[in-house]
Amino acid sequence: MRTEPSPVLYFSSFDHFRYGGQRSLYHLVCNLDRDAFEPHVVVPAEGELADRLRARGVAVSAVELPKVDPVNAAACRRALRRIRTLIREGAFRIVHTDGPRNTLYGGIAAALARVPLVWHIRTSERDPYDRLLYMLCSKLILVADSLRGRFGFARNNGKFVTIHNGVDLEEFRAGEDPASALHRCGCRPGDLVIGCFGRVEAMKGQAYLIEAMAKALVRHPNLRLLMCGEICDEPYQRHCEYIARRSGIEDRVLFPGHREDVALYLSACDVVVLPSSYGEAFPRAVIEAMALGKPVVATDVGGTREAIQEGVTGYVVPPDDAEALADRIGRLLADDAARAFMGAAARRRAEERFSVDKNARATERLYRQMINGTAAACGTAPAGGSK
Repeated sequence: MRTEPSPVLYFSSFDHFRYGGQRSLYHLVCNLDRDAFEPHVVVPAEGELADRLRARGVAVSAVELPKVDPVNAAACRRALRRIRTLIREGAFRIVHTDGPRNTLYGGIAAALARVPLVWHIRTSERDPYDRLLYMLCSKLILVADSLRGRFGFARNNGKFVTIHNGVDLEEFRAGEDPASALHRCGCRPGDLVIGCFGRVEAMKGQAYLIEAMAKALVRHPNLRLLMCGEICDEPYQRHCEYIARRSGIEDRVLFPGHREDVALYLSACDVVVLPSSYGEAFPRAVIEAMALGKPVVATDVGGTREAIQEGVTGYVVPPDDAEALADRIGRLLADDAARAFMGAAARRRAEERFSVDKNARATERLYRQMINGTAAACGTAPAGGSK
């Protein structure tokens, strides 16, 4: 006898589609088994994310959640009533949140409705409400084991489960002709290309990568650097441009800005670098590069060591160390065979551990445990799931 799917209410902190968290949420809800689970997503406002979700048949409600402040008390009460009404009328079996503010609203409403709450932790940054939110949660999904350090106060480790982010293996599949990709990305035939993908801001460490590139250019004069990502900190971008000018390589550093065609730009790269100084959790830029068969050099922040196999799919170096970045980048640029070997190994690892399908199946297993009331202590589950 066919049973009705269990409704799950999700919350997104943003209404756009530019950041990794929103992309991960989108892939999760779009890859759920709709015979078992029926997703409904709350967004702060109408926008690109809502449009994309509705195009995939996902129900969306736009609810502004004001900052929790005595000045906003009336607006906060109205928003909370709206969420409580959504939960009651939708008969949701699980509430799944991702940011501190929507976890506070969703958590209070879920507690009043006696519905279990899942908080998806996508950042290593601590929040003043962490202790309260932890108490409201039935489970916390960590995108990397390293994020457990954010909750050093926690005594019930059975609340935590690690489910790594997943990547769309079809979207990020090698297929673009390298020469065509080079041309379309503003590079020249014969260029060796380093790619960096992420918001341009101080925490992302692009300045250290430019310094590393200047060192690598001594042995690889045909080198170019693609710095793809939204300009979130204009003074920092100017600082990066100053370092490039000071090093005499400004014509070798390109800032294409935010790109929707990330796979095209990745196709043009010989090596992908994540030079972040801090603040990473489990960066999508790393697993997207791996899915496209690119070796990755990344700094030792967040869960990069959980993604990269040292010396097999890439290298992990200390943060804020231009010399170490230059050394590992130089090794890869000097050895075509090593790049090809590591790239192939990276694709295999993405297929085995970091697909959107594995991510969705692991999340579904957690939902079933919670709905059945049998959720036990959970440990590390790669996107594939088991401890």
